[in-house]
Amino acid sequence: VIAMSPPITLGLTGWLVSRLRRASMIFNIQDVFPDAAIETGAITNRRAFVTLPPDGGGFPDGLTVDEQGFVWRAQPVYGRIVRYDPDGGIDRIISLPVSRGTSCTFGGPDHRTLFITSATETLTEAQIAEEPLAGSVFACIPGVRGIPAPQSLAERPG
Repeated sequence: VIAMSPPITLGLTGWLVSRLRRASMIFNIQDVFPDAAIETGAITNRRAFVTLPPDGGGFPDGLTVDEQGFVWRAQPVYGRIVRYDPDGGIDRIISLPVSRGTSCTFGGPDHRTLFITSATETLTEAQIAEEPLAGSVFACIPGVRGIPAPQSLAERPG
């Protein structure tokens, strides 16, 4: 599980990324970890949330969820972070000064800062020269709060 939604918006829902499918997947955590039988749960109701076009060259990468249940997902190659509404529609795009934004998470004392990692892997020497900030960590304040990530399932909300 890469991220969990706040229970007030979508119930206890998990998100993961499938690079091979170029998709963010969504599934029901309570089906995976029912209170009565944590060790016997199975992933159910797995379905694509957002899929990128196969001919676009991009793929999904790291993601996080904000307190409104919107999903923020890195899209390397496209050089952006996209905020999706709970139905998978694009709500907002943050353009990055690099092409390889790899992940994002909310942090800071009030979870209002979005931290974004980037990479230099797969870039040529010429591309790195054109993108001197590649490999850096960026921060912005997008106007919404993130939710603290649970350290374990024992700390899950609800």
